[in-house]
Amino acid sequence: MAVENPVRQKQLFAVNQNYDKFHLMVKYGLYYQYPRNSLQLNNADGSFSEIANYSGVAETEWSWAPLITDLDNDGRKDIYVTNGIKRDITDWDYKVFILDSVMRTMNNGRAVDLNAWLQTDFVEKAFDEGEAAALTETAEGIVSLPSSDDLKNKAFGLGTDLTRRTIGTPWADAQCLFFYRHKKHSPYWTRTPSDRPHAHRTIKLEGNLGYLGVTNSDMGIRPVIWLQADMVEVSGGSGTLADPFVLSVKTE
Repeated sequence: MAVENPVRQKQLFAVNQNYDKFHLMVKYGLYYQYPRNSLQLNNADGSFSEIANYSGVAETEWSWAPLITDLDNDGRKDIYVTNGIKRDITDWDYKVFILDSVMRTMNNGRAVDLNAWLQTDFVEKAFDEGEAAALTETAEGIVSLPSSDDLKNKAFGLGTDLTRRTIGTPWADAQCLFFYRHKKHSPYWTRTPSDRPHAHRTIKLEGNLGYLGVTNSDMGIRPVIWLQADMVEVSGGSGTLADPFVLSVKTE
């Protein structure tokens, strides 16, 4: 799981693992918390040797489930990596860049208006000028969260619990666009005010409307946008779950 490039090592290093905390963990005997691969060599005498660095496999990025066998019949074991992710999903430089204004507000002890943040910082960082021009402004703004009524609207294809279940498509999984989930599920958070102090109105595991507490920093949201149809066109994809349509802003 570790990376070889020293710049990207620091980009992927957990943002809450600061210098003081790092050395406090060392002080209490937890050793140096650097993630890396491990390759154990059986010495045939009841002991094992750690040889990942010696073998050049200590830092192989997002890769796992290796198959170790002699693939080319040369009498030596080969390592074939059978699974992995080709994109960064924990780049803290990017996360902090996107969420800096939200984090500053929360650190100052003030409540965060997520819908207001979506209209400003999010739009500026998620869309270029041409893409932003193709968005239609509604009563909720240019970008919003769905309301609980939206998630019961049959015209949106969301009339039943089954249609509200939010499972990542094969394409989203392959592009690492859907990486937080519980039992393959990532909820729709709504803009509908909650009457509970520590939970928010959302979609639950089976697609039913309910309340969930925000228990992780990477749970994600599903913003809603409306596009001006005459300003966009299909530029790729076949429209399947594995190969969805790609929309682009029309050029003159």
